[in-house]
Amino acid sequence: MNSPVEQFREQYARKSDRSRQDIAMQNLISYGPIESSVRVICTIPVHYEERYLLRTLGEYSKQDDLSSFELFLLVNGKRGADITTSPAYNSILEGRQKYPKLNVAVTGTVYPDKGLRIGLVRKDAAMLALTRAAQSGVDVENLILVTNDADSINIPEDYFTQIIKRFDDNPKLGGLAGFVDYPREDFYGSHLFLSVQRFVDIVEVIQRYKNNHLVMRAGNAAFRVRDYMSAGGHTRSRISETRPLYRWIRSAGGEVQFDPQVRIVTSARRQITAIANDIPQSQRYQSFGMEGDLANHYQIAESRLEIPEVCQKVTSSQFPALLEREIQSVYNRYITALYRQVSRSSDRERNLSKSIEDAYARAVMFRPQAVANIQNLMRRAGFFTGIKLDFEGHVVSIRNIYVLKKLILQKFNNY
Repeated sequence: MNSPVEQFREQYARKSDRSRQDIAMQNLISYGPIESSVRVICTIPVHYEERYLLRTLGEYSKQDDLSSFELFLLVNGKRGADITTSPAYNSILEGRQKYPKLNVAVTGTVYPDKGLRIGLVRKDAAMLALTRAAQSGVDVENLILVTNDADSINIPEDYFTQIIKRFDDNPKLGGLAGFVDYPREDFYGSHLFLSVQRFVDIVEVIQRYKNNHLVMRAGNAAFRVRDYMSAGGHTRSRISETRPLYRWIRSAGGEVQFDPQVRIVTSARRQITAIANDIPQSQRYQSFGMEGDLANHYQIAESRLEIPEVCQKVTSSQFPALLEREIQSVYNRYITALYRQVSRSSDRERNLSKSIEDAYARAVMFRPQAVANIQNLMRRAGFFTGIKLDFEGHVVSIRNIYVLKKLILQKFNNY
């Protein structure tokens, strides 16, 4: 009889997935079997041109219990890339020498040139890490799977200890969502980024408390492995790859919790670069892994992280219009999601124009109360952010930013 991990792979991995994973297992470099003390496997997808990984490895080396976790790094590149000579791969090898007490396994594989989806990479990383664990004779189902990103720049020293304690204290806990924040200096450079990020954070808080809606940010999420495998693992999507996981865990009687104390800080380079290139933040992952992706703009320096100078201050005459554009993009995302729900639930044709006008009209036709709820949600989030919003059809307008401006100037008056 196949092991639980083999069953998981056979059930949820496509033929192309298995081929790619087999290549990765052949490329696996580990430093001995998994130690019996390991409670957590932390998977980290790493783009082959990632130049700042050494800093992230240094963060993990500060953990208060290095024996309790293993890092499983999956270096991913497009077809034809020589992963073994890549900046990321070299950083990992250098990190192994610099931080010899870190439990690290590394492998690499290649993906199609276009259309790479982070959910697929995370799923591959999990399957590979769990396969390695099963081959080491570890009780895989009772491990904890953590998913992080390669650009974490501030990880509390008790990060894994906290996660282990949460799962030990609650046997029904299947998934844990932590908080992801960005460096204060990045907020200093762009009051626009600060305002939009805090607006979105508040939207999520309201949804969580009002509708028991939980957003699991894949860069800081943890799962009990048996629940992760039963739920089918990450979806192969470009965004929201963890959402179906917590839904399944809850439907099966398990618990999923959000814990702001399980907190990490990651680089805001993608978000800042999106703003600098006039790309709404809600679209910042649409080109992930493709030619022309935002990552191409910031993978430029080996010695330090270079983020474009944005300097979009709340006192700028352009600020209200830029903020309005960003809030509009958030609203469009909600309306588009509602439009897709309506299209699936009705028997009507689905080949309407993808314009926000048509999406809004269809959403209002079939789910008017849902549209009203979205607008009320955004008004409340705006109130707590310090802005006043108006809605006219599919268009959002900002009526007043006085409170937001006052709060930002009080907090960042020297910047």
